[in-house]
Amino acid sequence: MRKDVLSLVVAALALCVAGQAWATPSICDADSGNLVQNCGFEDGTYTSGSDTSIPVDWTALGDWDTGYNGVRTDVEFVGPNSGNDFLTLSNFSSQSPMGGVSQTLSDAAGATYQVSFYFTQNDTNSATNEAFEVLWNGVVEFDQTGGTGSDTYEEYSFDVIGTGSDVLELEGFSNDGYNYIDDVEVNLVSPAPVPEPVSLAIFATGLIGAGAARRRQRRAR
Repeated sequence: MRKDVLSLVVAALALCVAGQAWATPSICDADSGNLVQNCGFEDGTYTSGSDTSIPVDWTALGDWDTGYNGVRTDVEFVGPNSGNDFLTLSNFSSQSPMGGVSQTLSDAAGATYQVSFYFTQNDTNSATNEAFEVLWNGVVEFDQTGGTGSDTYEEYSFDVIGTGSDVLELEGFSNDGYNYIDDVEVNLVSPAPVPEPVSLAIFATGLIGAGAARRRQRRAR
């Protein structure tokens, strides 16, 4: 009896070890400066409406519950850039607005940040058939239409200025294929600029002058 129990325990431990070995982290998770949570879409999903594949820490946008948007592990697709999971955004263009996800980030006002991500489209047709956009506070900063012409991920990036609280959005549609996104990062490039010494001197002179004016007003009384 004891041997049977011991055998079951050993088997369970072996399965746990095997599961841990199989779970490969995303490369973006190793970047401690990355502001994006669940950047590689490895942290599971939550339920909204009929769809259970909205990534944790992200909010669904547009026409999401179509069956074409979500976190995937399917080997029939392109697959992940790293780790086990990746995101697909692949509504038909008639399903409007485009499906997508967003995340609100806390950053430093005035600082410069680099937004980077790995992305590919497997449709090589016209812009009316496929599109993918990355937006910062509602402004389109990256726009890929008509297919990348390759099933291989490529890294893309652009710089933005933080305001203290900013919204990152990923949106897309595809009539004939899929948009694949993985390893999303927002990293500090340069901190908010410090006022120049001349500007500080002018500011200090202004304070001194204001103080002197107040003293003269008191004496005049």
